[in-house]
Amino acid sequence: MHLDYLRITRKRAPPTIYKYDLLRRGMEKFARRRRLSILNDFSLEVLERFQLEWHEGALTCSKKLERLKAFFRRAFLKRWVDLDPAKELLGPDPPQRPTLPFTRSEMADILSAVAQYPDKSGNLGRSNAIRLRAFVLTLRYTGMRIGDVTSLRIDQVDGNRLFLYAGKTGEPVRCILPEFLAEALRELPRLSETYYFWTGHSTLHTAVGIWQRTLKGLFKLAKIDKGYAHRFRDTFSVELLLAEVPIEQISMLLGHSDIRITQKYYSPWVRDRQNQLEKSLDRAWRNDPIAYRENQLAVSLRQNARDKFSGLQIVEVLQKSPKTLKTDTRQLRTSQKHG
Repeated sequence: MHLDYLRITRKRAPPTIYKYDLLRRGMEKFARRRRLSILNDFSLEVLERFQLEWHEGALTCSKKLERLKAFFRRAFLKRWVDLDPAKELLGPDPPQRPTLPFTRSEMADILSAVAQYPDKSGNLGRSNAIRLRAFVLTLRYTGMRIGDVTSLRIDQVDGNRLFLYAGKTGEPVRCILPEFLAEALRELPRLSETYYFWTGHSTLHTAVGIWQRTLKGLFKLAKIDKGYAHRFRDTFSVELLLAEVPIEQISMLLGHSDIRITQKYYSPWVRDRQNQLEKSLDRAWRNDPIAYRENQLAVSLRQNARDKFSGLQIVEVLQKSPKTLKTDTRQLRTSQKHG
């Protein structure tokens, strides 16, 4: 019943439904071993014992705990349980996922390796290489997650516009595709009349797993250390930040519900963009003839006129040309000593 609620009412994506279903199956197996017959048998202590059987990493366990708490919150609201036993459950503090965009050199290596990637028979498959190249480019230039690219529908693309999702007001959020990517999708050898990268016959979870293994082999061939699909999303975001695209717009393209999520993961690159801005301004001031002259005057003042001049004397000095500044400054210092 809860899965139907998530699927129909909340419109959750298939990967999310799959993870909730995994949690359901795990709870059922645990309940059979412990001879628990109803939800009310899941007390805080029982749920803590259930947690002890989780052997995944800190991040995976924290996400599983979020789903468990969400389920029991709804169970309490629907009066399926008398109390919410998961409310006080504690979990690990997962380390923040590092933001690791690919360098442009790494992207070039990945795309070069595509042509060398073997098909299942061990031969170089032209169709597979074309499809893999389009998949990589879609990940890189849309910022979409691997599950969303795998299930990308043909009707989502209109020319060079890719429909991402409907915003809170119902207005569509679209991504403009580079022309080479739009062309690659148009010429793609398709596996289905509905999807670009999925037959639609298997579960989406299975299809994503196949693409993840394919990318793993591609990264190995390209000699990319710590290569995984989410790094394309990082690359998309960071390159836009460095191109001075406002972070609010990037947050919309990524589909984040709150801009603070975007800031959390990409704040170091916001600072890098600020550094880039400061260097650009510094370069602009050096090329500005007025700024250059004023800077030279200020440097000469610091070097040759350490004494405290009166305001009028400083104005008079700054009105001089750089050629006469040194001589006049020396005369001012002399007149102050004998004054």
